[in-house]
Amino acid sequence: MTKGVIWPLRSLCLYPYHSRARPENVSSESILPACAATLETLFWTAYPEPANPSELTFPRLRELEFLEHGGNHLHLDALLRAPLVVLSLRGANGAIGEILAKRGCISTLRTFVYCDSYAPTEVLLPFLRENSHITHLSLPKNAPDTDWGQILPVLGDSFARLKTLRFGIPESRVPLSALQAISNTTSLEKLCMYGKSTHELLQYTPRWLIDHDAMRTHFCKLRQLRKLYYIDDTYRPIHTDFDPIDESTFDYYDSRWPGIDHITSLQIEELSYCDILWERQHYERMEEQANLYGEVMPQLKFLYIGHYSMVSKRVGDEMVFDAKIRHREKISEDALLGEFGWKGRKQFWG
Repeated sequence: MTKGVIWPLRSLCLYPYHSRARPENVSSESILPACAATLETLFWTAYPEPANPSELTFPRLRELEFLEHGGNHLHLDALLRAPLVVLSLRGANGAIGEILAKRGCISTLRTFVYCDSYAPTEVLLPFLRENSHITHLSLPKNAPDTDWGQILPVLGDSFARLKTLRFGIPESRVPLSALQAISNTTSLEKLCMYGKSTHELLQYTPRWLIDHDAMRTHFCKLRQLRKLYYIDDTYRPIHTDFDPIDESTFDYYDSRWPGIDHITSLQIEELSYCDILWERQHYERMEEQANLYGEVMPQLKFLYIGHYSMVSKRVGDEMVFDAKIRHREKISEDALLGEFGWKGRKQFWG
């Protein structure tokens, strides 16, 4: 592209994995300078940048997703000076945390998504403290060595406008201190929690043995909460006599061994179809838990639990939960991001 040419783009997706040209030249030396004055939405997969990038300003940039692949992030400095409303950082590291701290308050910011981090989330603390006005926050679901005792109390103490929160705890059980901190964030309308999971030989196994009694005890204080998502929740075997050889490798959803201590005459003929029977019993188990949430949280309209999407409905004088679709359905990452304030790259394709 000829130097000095103006290209009045409003939305741009720079995703140069297959470009034969040097991607840093394509992004920083030609395209971005040409459209910086008009750009409103940018999805950028960043590569190592030139040593001396030109000074750029983005006066109209409102939405930025920055996927980091190494480099000195000099353009990110310029992008963060824009009046951003939505900021999504993926594959981020400690260096980006320092840039965020240097940037400080972005008064226009409403949605902040920080995903796939290989650095402890504590690097965000200075930035979060300066931006307590945001309404949508998404933190990593598998952040290593993260001290949630530092992060979550900041939210409960300062984020009076926070409506949606999405985060993960890399432990098999949620610390009581984390639940207490979340219950203090009383402005929440949507909450999504990821539990611990493992990935071995392409095998994905949830490891979060969820304690629903503890969740209800704390979350009943969230009077504005309308939607609640539990991702990677797992449970003890339905069959009361089933004792897994190794609980650290036991997969509740893969074992599919039904309980036979409460079989009815209608189910006897299904015993030869263990999968069908297990699915029925698992659904009944989740439905029971969902209705217990409804008793203490009558304002709750949606609950994702055990891979079921449960919605509340009125039956007579009672509000009960029932699955929208009577089969388990793993919710997609794109759907969650859209629900929690950021549509992601799909918006570029209409």
